[in-house]
Amino acid sequence: MKWYIPEGYVEYFGENDHERNERLWVLENVPSGGTFIDVGANVGTWSMSFSRHFNSVYAIEPYPLNVEALMKNIELNSLTNIFVVSKAASSSKGKIFLSELWRKNDGGHVGTTAAQTQFESESFMIDELNLSPRLIKIDVEGWGAEVLKGATETLKRTDYVILELHDVEGDPERKFEAEVLSKWGDLVHQSDSGTIKYYRRKQ
Repeated sequence: MKWYIPEGYVEYFGENDHERNERLWVLENVPSGGTFIDVGANVGTWSMSFSRHFNSVYAIEPYPLNVEALMKNIELNSLTNIFVVSKAASSSKGKIFLSELWRKNDGGHVGTTAAQTQFESESFMIDELNLSPRLIKIDVEGWGAEVLKGATETLKRTDYVILELHDVEGDPERKFEAEVLSKWGDLVHQSDSGTIKYYRRKQ
């Protein structure tokens, strides 16, 4: 793979790629084919890694610098099955405020108030895509509960969900994420740190 990384970003490649084993688990355990929805695609690490494993990839990323890098990376590698949605996934359509708090970690922090805002993004619901994905990955720095609220119908047609989850006990939003997915599916894998959890829809 060829990569374009914006100046000043942390590069999670090679020895710094702390999610490599997590992606390998997907390749080894999630059947190929179907659709992958990458919520919080950033510069495309997961989207591009799975572009040949899945028939189609929907890369959802609202942060402009990330979108620019993502588009360049897709072009650099001549990938034709990755579709970029440059909006913020949420529980409703409207406007979402983002800050640059996490920019140097290749991400963007999402919130609902304008207090610490750098810019605003259009928001949408995953259900609007009307897809039946094999896998959804959600890595949105604490906004996962809102993403899940906007994907209730899509989850009924989804096989696997990967969620980055941190302080479940101390954060109501994170608690909501965990409770929703524990009812929806079975926990089949998690990262060594316990922050990335893999769920498979209950049979």
